[in-house]
Amino acid sequence: MEQEQEQELILTPHGRVWMFDDNITRTSFEPHTIITREDAIAHLEAGGLCNQKRGLKRSTLLVYLSNIKQLSREARLLFSGSETLKISIAAALLINSPMGKVIGNFFLGLNKSEYPIKLFLNEEDAIKWLRTFKEEKL
Repeated sequence: MEQEQEQELILTPHGRVWMFDDNITRTSFEPHTIITREDAIAHLEAGGLCNQKRGLKRSTLLVYLSNIKQLSREARLLFSGSETLKISIAAALLINSPMGKVIGNFFLGLNKSEYPIKLFLNEEDAIKWLRTFKEEKL
């Protein structure tokens, strides 16, 4: 895949959120992170800022799950609900570890998302799927 230039990078207490020229918001966490409600809020706010800086109301979201150790109930509710819907039109959850798969399946199984969300084993397939959605301009 062609190398894209990073446009926006926002650091959060336990991770980072960034966006390339393709207008896909990416989010990752530090190794062994336990995601709390506060972490979820920080990532949602950072995603919203990335969108705003690119003139977008909502974009697609690529979440790297491999470093997450645990996702609190409150964080799951925020990530699957209307707060995420404000900034994202669809989300691809990228897993590449057994723990990522457990967390991804647990997230999908327990939470009815208000937007399309899907698990992927490789980034190329995830990005291809996300490109089927059109971001919303401000």
